[in-house]
Amino acid sequence: MLAAVPAQAEGEVSLGKFESWEAFTYDTPESKVCYVFGAPLKSQTSRKAKRSDIYFMVTHWPGKKVKAQPSTMIGYQFKEGVDVTLAVGEQNFVLYPVGELAWTDKVETERSIIAAMKGGMVMIVKGTSQRGTETTDTYSLNGFTAALGAIDSACK
Repeated sequence: MLAAVPAQAEGEVSLGKFESWEAFTYDTPESKVCYVFGAPLKSQTSRKAKRSDIYFMVTHWPGKKVKAQPSTMIGYQFKEGVDVTLAVGEQNFVLYPVGELAWTDKVETERSIIAAMKGGMVMIVKGTSQRGTETTDTYSLNGFTAALGAIDSACK
């Protein structure tokens, strides 16, 4: 699993802002890393909650044979054993929490999520904190396909 943090990698270069998404690249000893990230337009909680950064990312890391890996940083520690759900239109996916991050466990699921994001307008991510607070983060997918195209070109 990867854990790149938006706008904090040394030597990071912006590939541009694409409506609700931004694209970046930076170099590692293995290879270049490219990622897009977006922040939620709206975040709701079942009760008052303090959260740190919240975003959704898609990462390419050719040196580790990673292409279009989706993940989310939720801004709190997830409750163990409780799945994170991601919905784009009528399509629903399960992500697996690890600390403050959530990932998918299969390349086929990653591809399905990316296809749904390319064709969708809105994405909703739901999670549960260690304290049992339920959260719903709503993302616009405007600009996602263009941002993904930028990292596709930069990280071959």
